Amino acid sequence: MNAQSEILRVDHQAGRVVVSGRFGLVGFKQDFGHCSRTADLFSQVTTSAMGAHGDEADNLSTVLNELLEWGFRCAADEGELQIQVTEQAESLSLNLTVPLPPESMTLFLDRAADFDQARARECFALELAKPMTEASPNLGLYWLASEYGQLQARQYPTGGLSLALELGG
Repeated sequence: MNAQSEILRVDHQAGRVVVSGRFGLVGFKQDFGHCSRTADLFSQVTTSAMGAHGDEADNLSTVLNELLEWGFRCAADEGELQIQVTEQAESLSLNLTVPLPPESMTLFLDRAADFDQARARECFALELAKPMTEASPNLGLYWLASEYGQLQARQYPTGGLSLALELGG
């Protein structure tokens, strides 16, 4: 991830963006979860969001880690990761945009539409029973849906995949 990337702080009013940033993904697959750049990203995101809702902001690191480490472990390691957190009344909403190959994106979008919380929990438990080397690339998707319910996903014309979810409230 690009160490020069920056998180911007914006007014903490209802419906306002509290965190927004873009991060380069070059070398992402090799470095993710094992480098200070990742820790710095999580620290910046959660610190910036804390002024809005501390409890929900604590979920950001876990969401990003699970989704990116497992859900997108087969994704291209080029392009940019875009993160935006918006305060809406008593909750925070996370919007995450990542580049994905077309075949991965189609599979992801198809599965996101079909997953309710109960089904996601079953799939997540089945995947956890396997050795991690055999786990599905959709493990992050299963985890997110089991924690937060049905995911709102959409594809951008430029090839990015956008995910939106409520972090609580």
